[in-house]
Amino acid sequence: MGESVMWPVMMVYVVHFARRFAKFGSKDTTVVITEFTGYFFCIFQISQTLGNLLSYAILYAGKTVAEGEGSNSSALADLSICGVNDCQLPNTTNLNLNQYVPQSGTVLYVMIGVMAFLVLSSIGIMGVLVKKIDPSLEIQDKKGHITSFCKTVSRTYEVLEIEQGNLNTETTFQYIRKSVTATFKHLIHPKQLLITPFALYSGLFMSFIFAEMPRAYASCMLGVAQVGLCLALCYTCDAIVSYFCCKVTSKIGRVIPITVVALIDIGNYIFLLFWIPTSSTTWLVYVIFAVFGCLDGVWNPQVNDIHGSHFPENQDMAFVVWNLWTLVGIAIQYGWSTSLCVNVKIYIQLGLLCFSLFCYSIAEYRITQEKNRANKEKGTYYVSF
Repeated sequence: MGESVMWPVMMVYVVHFARRFAKFGSKDTTVVITEFTGYFFCIFQISQTLGNLLSYAILYAGKTVAEGEGSNSSALADLSICGVNDCQLPNTTNLNLNQYVPQSGTVLYVMIGVMAFLVLSSIGIMGVLVKKIDPSLEIQDKKGHITSFCKTVSRTYEVLEIEQGNLNTETTFQYIRKSVTATFKHLIHPKQLLITPFALYSGLFMSFIFAEMPRAYASCMLGVAQVGLCLALCYTCDAIVSYFCCKVTSKIGRVIPITVVALIDIGNYIFLLFWIPTSSTTWLVYVIFAVFGCLDGVWNPQVNDIHGSHFPENQDMAFVVWNLWTLVGIAIQYGWSTSLCVNVKIYIQLGLLCFSLFCYSIAEYRITQEKNRANKEKGTYYVSF
């Protein structure tokens, strides 16, 4: 519930400030929005890095204390049940439980307390420092329409005045019904249907990183104390790539970066399927986390930017729907987490990735044709690279 509210609002703020910033420069507004999206995800992933470093410090300190107290721990991990062979079979998990849980129970309470403090602090900071978006700071385009960040549709001034006049007489039920209807219409829009698989894949990919990777690779092969360090490395790479990728795509477009990253992503999955870990190659776990971080540094901001750029007249609803399908992907990943082996999940994600690329290529071709038709009278043509 928290994520469903948080993500659309954050992206509305990003687009709002990007549009305001673009008014004071010479860059095109869409370029500035793409760059601001990269800045946002870079800062967001840096916060993930700091949080996981804190987690690593707490777990490592708990491990040290437990070892000092003489707690039993296995000297060698059973690598045959790790990686793609991780199926979460009850008997196998119980025999190797010390690879997945902290050695000291106190560590769990310390971790929960610290994370709760950070959440409450962030709520307080946002409530005090983050200003509300002023509805009067709306941007008027050449056709007399305004782009509203607090409504779900772009309206003309006349229609907006009429609806504002009727706002007081509109019941809560009617408002909810209109909102649900608008959301449903957007969900079944042809352009949205073509980019929906990418949003769903983005959710599966993100949850694979912070659900399957820590368990099947970090905990199983290196021990639970190393999870925070692995994720910190992952999100550091994520932040760096997010920043530079949006810089690049604002100049050359999305198609080439997405194509290159998709090929790397497919190669990464193939490596995971055929890699047989040994005690001398467990260091590759850190490399795998770094690669996943680099890939997420492209998928996350780009899938978000695709939704905003394909619906420039209705970006707030596009972000809501993007968030909806991303959370559906996360829910699916957690839902089958203990029911399917990791190799099965990788095959599913490979298939969805290929299908997403196919649908996205059609969507990009359609939007290119639309822009070329719109610019034909001006003698200019839009080419998607």
